[in-house]
Amino acid sequence: MRHRRAATPGFSIFFFFAVIVFVFWFPFDEVSDVREQEPELTTTMGSEDVTIDGGLILDDVPMVPFHDTMTELEAELTWNEEENLYTAEREGVIFQFAPEDEEINVNGDYVELEKPVYSADEDQYLPLSFLEQTLDVDTDFQEGQDRAVIHDGRKEVTVMMSRAGSDAPELGEAPSEHEQEPEEEREVIEVNGVAIGDSAEDVEALFGEPERVMESHYGFDWHSYHEGYDNFRLIGMEDGEVTALYSNTEWQLPDGSMPADETEAREALGEPAAYITKGNTRYSQAESDEFDLFETEEGYLTVFYDVHQNMEVAAIQLIETETEQSLDGYYGEGSEAAAEEASALMFEVVNADRVEHGLDPLDWNDEVAEVAKAHSSDMAERNYFAHESPEGQSPFNRMREAGLNYSRAGENLASGQASAIFAQQGLMNSMGHRENLLSPDFEQLGVGADYGEDDRPFFTQKFHTP
Repeated sequence: MRHRRAATPGFSIFFFFAVIVFVFWFPFDEVSDVREQEPELTTTMGSEDVTIDGGLILDDVPMVPFHDTMTELEAELTWNEEENLYTAEREGVIFQFAPEDEEINVNGDYVELEKPVYSADEDQYLPLSFLEQTLDVDTDFQEGQDRAVIHDGRKEVTVMMSRAGSDAPELGEAPSEHEQEPEEEREVIEVNGVAIGDSAEDVEALFGEPERVMESHYGFDWHSYHEGYDNFRLIGMEDGEVTALYSNTEWQLPDGSMPADETEAREALGEPAAYITKGNTRYSQAESDEFDLFETEEGYLTVFYDVHQNMEVAAIQLIETETEQSLDGYYGEGSEAAAEEASALMFEVVNADRVEHGLDPLDWNDEVAEVAKAHSSDMAERNYFAHESPEGQSPFNRMREAGLNYSRAGENLASGQASAIFAQQGLMNSMGHRENLLSPDFEQLGVGADYGEDDRPFFTQKFHTP
């Protein structure tokens, strides 16, 4: 979202990968009206798409596996072994059943099932129609494709079905195209000579002490190395070993080559992955021009592209396989500590991008960061996403109330990205907001993050010049 105050006032909204960004320029001594424009909503990376195998079609009735389906719908599950009773609780709805029940107790009332509970493979199967009847979800049984789709707000859960008497499909049974590429296309990635599995001693011998250490949403620590944000790299460390890499400058394949753009990256690394499989669940990747995900021998490599610079490689992130597999869902667990770490990480990558584009890094401003944090917390707590609060309080009001005077100021909002890194790369690919991030007129930055009830992150970047 972009908002300016100048001789010709204007307001525009951009929506990118579940990132709505607000940018305003306000010369301190000028006052003018603000015109609003509705945002254009698009399919984004921020929406969660997961796929579950193991559904069954019994007598033309689609049945979904209780445990995996309700887990993806974020229900709390319990099992009373003595009475063999299964219970699920989700958003005030509690239902309980036993194997072969023909009706289910839902908040004290009994709901008749289209088909009785079915037991197989140590799991219980419920009719798809029961979920739509009792939970606040929409369902779609695509019979021709033997799959059911459950729409739950921002999340879409696809359950793959097999008909009774046939073998259920198993995850990994049909390798994706990138898995069929020649072995040499799944090589080790290095950042300034460091690779996954290297020891902390190896890294220290090369780089010395880190400039900053921040905990990631995966649980490992990002160690930041740079020279005034030049030659920037992040090394993820866990239990004394490298578990992740990030760079917006130097990286390379073992043969010494460094793909320069999207074409070269795909030629070197093969077909991008369409999803990440974790256990019995597939986490789909949105089709996008801004990045590709590649499955390599050492882990999951995300290559970010600059859509405004002929699809040049802007940055890369490599997450070790086991580390990615251990992350529950997209976001990890949100907390106050996690929000502080994410804010610090975003500050680092913003400055790295500025220096890479020939600009000076910004100074951190605690007061500005407090205002940014307060707005992220308000959005997270009250479940809205806009520069103005439901009461109409604008960024101008928030800064004035905090006693912040400014000659130039800007605010970017982001939500729904997996991390501060993904959010920042998304903002860089929106021209209006890129101008804000790369403006030579700003001197200071404060970042505030917080998490909603579903651990969905909210980021506020506030740019400031006294």
